Amino acid sequence: MSSDAAEGAEARATTTTTFDDGVVPGKGVLECVMSSSRSEFLDQNDAFESRVVTLDRVMFSNALARRRTTIRGRFAPLGAEGRDAIPGGTGGGGGRRSHRLTGFGARGMNLIERSHSDVMGAVSIERDGAFAVHAGVFTGNRQPEDNLGKLLVQASAKSSTSTRHVNAALNLSRCQSGETVLGAAVTFAKTLKKTTRAVVGDVWAQRAVSQPDGREDLTEWGVAATLPPITGAGAIKNAGWGFVIGKPANRGGVQAEAYLRLGSDGIDPGATVLPGVIVTQDDRGSRETTFACRGGWNW
Repeated sequence: MSSDAAEGAEARATTTTTFDDGVVPGKGVLECVMSSSRSEFLDQNDAFESRVVTLDRVMFSNALARRRTTIRGRFAPLGAEGRDAIPGGTGGGGGRRSHRLTGFGARGMNLIERSHSDVMGAVSIERDGAFAVHAGVFTGNRQPEDNLGKLLVQASAKSSTSTRHVNAALNLSRCQSGETVLGAAVTFAKTLKKTTRAVVGDVWAQRAVSQPDGREDLTEWGVAATLPPITGAGAIKNAGWGFVIGKPANRGGVQAEAYLRLGSDGIDPGATVLPGVIVTQDDRGSRETTFACRGGWNW
């Protein structure tokens, strides 16, 4: 058993501006994200130490609706992520970063998470709110593939009732290098009886279909579930919980984490605390247990 303690702080600000373009009122959106961080290696005694503020992301999106079909377009000249190309579909993990202890699966399966770049253009076609096809083209120097272009495609279908929601998707990424990765994912949500809270679960898996260089282990799978806390109620009595187990890409063995969700649900303003335990076992059978706690504040 081992324990590593680290400290750091990050402030992040998101500004969203909505435009009425006369075609679909309120559908044009400009999003900008800025951040500033302080890590443990900085001089904590220097009260006048400068803080660098970084512009991390700029994205514009718009939509055009005609009868039962909606077409959405998105353009990001800076800080594009894989989720920008497939915002309405299942990515695997399906949750927010604030809903996970380590972040494994929180931004989608590996083929989506690693599809990040400086520039992205994407389009989605949705039919009856139940079927959708998403496609995005990425390029820039933030990609693992050394500035090569990448295509990310997803086909998804969902079914919903007043107490249940299921979303299934097939994902495909294709890089200029010839690397092709195929994945599948299912996200489901079930509202608990006599409450408005819902258990949200995810199952996902991916595998490289073609990999010319073979330098990376892109096989990944995961199973996750989480229940949000009741905001404003007793912290322990009405706490939420979560767990994730699976094999991350580029890592042998299995990783599992279990944690409580205390305070805010991570979306509404307020403090969120996630105490829990992480267990990892490599492909040689060596096991390591770490106790961890993640906190955040939304305002």
